[in-house]
Amino acid sequence: MPGGSLLTQGLESLGSKSKIIRSKLDQLYALDDELQLAHQQAKRDDDFGEEVVTKYKAFLSGRQQLIAELEKQKIQVPWQLRMTIDDLELTQRREKKEGKTSSTKAGNKEKEKESPQVKQTQEPAVPAETAQSGRVAVAFVGPTLIALIIAMLWSSMASTVLSTTGVSDGMVDLTSLGLLKRGARVLVVGDGNFSYSRVFLRANSARIASGEINVTVTSLDTETQLLEMYPKSRGILDELHSGGVHVRHGVNATKLQSYSFKDGEESRFDRIVFNFPHYAADGGVGNKNKRNKIHRHRQLLVDFFASASQVLASDGQIWVTLCAGQGGTLLERKKRAVGDTWQIVHCAATAGLLLQDAHFCPVDALAELGYYSVGYQSRERAFWTDDGISHVFCHEAPGRQSCFPIEWARDISFWVTDEQLFTEDLLYDVVRKHFPAETMTVSISLLDEYRCEKSGRKSVTYRLDISSSSLALSRDRVNALAQAALTAIESSPFGASRAT
Repeated sequence: MPGGSLLTQGLESLGSKSKIIRSKLDQLYALDDELQLAHQQAKRDDDFGEEVVTKYKAFLSGRQQLIAELEKQKIQVPWQLRMTIDDLELTQRREKKEGKTSSTKAGNKEKEKESPQVKQTQEPAVPAETAQSGRVAVAFVGPTLIALIIAMLWSSMASTVLSTTGVSDGMVDLTSLGLLKRGARVLVVGDGNFSYSRVFLRANSARIASGEINVTVTSLDTETQLLEMYPKSRGILDELHSGGVHVRHGVNATKLQSYSFKDGEESRFDRIVFNFPHYAADGGVGNKNKRNKIHRHRQLLVDFFASASQVLASDGQIWVTLCAGQGGTLLERKKRAVGDTWQIVHCAATAGLLLQDAHFCPVDALAELGYYSVGYQSRERAFWTDDGISHVFCHEAPGRQSCFPIEWARDISFWVTDEQLFTEDLLYDVVRKHFPAETMTVSISLLDEYRCEKSGRKSVTYRLDISSSSLALSRDRVNALAQAALTAIESSPFGASRAT
């Protein structure tokens, strides 16, 4: 039977590999069903206790057995089976408006008095999905992957904040930027009308005023250009200045290393934020008939990440929020073909950055604090921000994990010099040496074979599917690994270069 959650969805094709894999997959489906039932019961009881933990441990054990069998049979392990979670803790999100909470409770009590039988016949209502709902949020301690949250809570709480930053209480979103230590330095770039900067100031005013957090906010435009395009920003700038925020104009987000705030390790930033970046051809003004080519947006991200990584603290984070569908991660609700996305994970990998976390941007919460989008055709006109996703990146380092694996495919071709000796097992053994199992997964699949009529030699083309959750695999890095593997094949007893 198919899996009941995202923990097991997409694994059906494994069942055709062998009878033993089919058996272990069925066992995993059963364990997943038990885990989901335990979760549903715990949600009704408002208590995630030992039963959920026990079922989850049993699921992990069954999953590991399936992984071992796949590796034994040299079958690529799908990314769903590589998820690890060290600890699970549920926290209750506080109401943002205490008055609304009190009135809601009072109203509920009156309804209970009028209709006491409802309490006995109705199950507890599913928490609403508004910013003031008091819905259950999930926080994770230690390395984690976002997919478990999706699997357990997605159907009923699609707007739940998803975090892998290790924060155990409070929201992890653009209003807080995670758990900022005393003395943290925050840099906001490309903030059009500075309304996001105002949001962050209002949400952290006491810490900023006391100097506990140092905040620098910037825009690409000069102050004159800014006020001409966004007249309402005058009041925002005044509020930022009076609140203790450092404001700078004319700062290019792709050349951060060239500015004076990069002077030694002590002045590196703990958080760098870039919301809704985009490349606007000719400044974006009057371009109704011009399409902003997607490769321009990708190049903007590549250049920004290359620059930002140079002024980012070793344990810092880069937050980039994109509109729905642009990023191209598995979290997207608005699905696009890979080639139609900005491929943000691959862009960041060029600068050695891992996707540590991804979660939906709390647009409503930001709006309540004064945020509004501008910049459509470089004017004070809004663009669509619903279902936007905040992507959180960190430097690649031992022990750090990406919430989604980065994936590449590379094709290699060679002559088979000894057809009696050659097997796919031998080929896999040669390839595997160049993609260590500790940090990467690789699988091979035959794409094409050709026999030369004159020489009788056989040529084969294989596809390498490569992925990693711990390495920032850039295009150049993957190309070098694939070339090294091909060179080893061409030097083996069974292979030779197609150039010969």
